[in-house]
Amino acid sequence: MLLVVQESQGPDGRYGFICHNREGSGLVVTQVNNSHLCVDDRLVEVNGVPVVNSTEEELTDLLLQGSTAQTVILRHPPPTLISQQHPLLLQHMVNPDPMQPISPERDVVTMETPPQRKVITI
Repeated sequence: MLLVVQESQGPDGRYGFICHNREGSGLVVTQVNNSHLCVDDRLVEVNGVPVVNSTEEELTDLLLQGSTAQTVILRHPPPTLISQQHPLLLQHMVNPDPMQPISPERDVVTMETPPQRKVITI
């Protein structure tokens, strides 16, 4: 899932996360300390600038432009959330990859569910 996260520099002028560039994944959070980010979050955008193909040095330059940073990240849902989903949906789950264009015909999953009714008695 894509999330927008606002991060602030600490008193020491640093942000509470460390990223490394992983082959095929881009900038990935590898360490957190007092941050809203999580380990293995993938950075997609920082302050409106796409960082999918950026280096660690380019990320540092972007972060040092101000005391706060609005980041868009790609976070995989926890395994417990995935396992609670409908089995048909699991068969068609798409691995979100910001490097790969979305094809509406291929990535759209539809399923019918019976109507849910709640009865309240007074």
